[in-house]
Amino acid sequence: MARQTIYQRYDQKAAKAGIKRNTRESLEWFRKTIRKDSNIKNLDKATDGLRNRRIEIGGLYAYEYSPKYAEKLPVWDKFPLVLILSFTSNGWFGINFHYLPPVIRSKILSELNLNRLNGVAIAKKFTQSDYGKFALKKYIATNLKSRPKAVPKDDWEIAVQLPFENFQKSNARSVWRKVK
Repeated sequence: MARQTIYQRYDQKAAKAGIKRNTRESLEWFRKTIRKDSNIKNLDKATDGLRNRRIEIGGLYAYEYSPKYAEKLPVWDKFPLVLILSFTSNGWFGINFHYLPPVIRSKILSELNLNRLNGVAIAKKFTQSDYGKFALKKYIATNLKSRPKAVPKDDWEIAVQLPFENFQKSNARSVWRKVK
């Protein structure tokens, strides 16, 4: 029998609990259930079963990253989970969900209505929110330490709750306290 990915495992748990995927109820259920799972603390577990994909606007990607000016930044995320907004000459701008508290991640995805909007429309709406501005980051392609893994849209509600954020020079709670 093939080993299950984290996404398949949580999909089955939700089905057993009678949770219909991509609803307000499921967003909240995944937040409460997944954040308790201490076995998902690294990028490999969070991206197991995901495929390497070329970066596209409106896509959600996880990868390992080291910023150009890491020593000067007050905080940065080694394993970002980024919704791509636009390209630059040497990389892209994106919303790193890890800079947002888990409850806000669920709230935003609920408000953006995952079922009806495509990734590009979601990215555009996200940039118009105060939360989106806080989590807006620029990434330089040559500073990637791993190939980007694409998260299928059907699994965004799971991916945004996986606790694999890896903040350098700070902890997650300190970063999240800055979000208003």
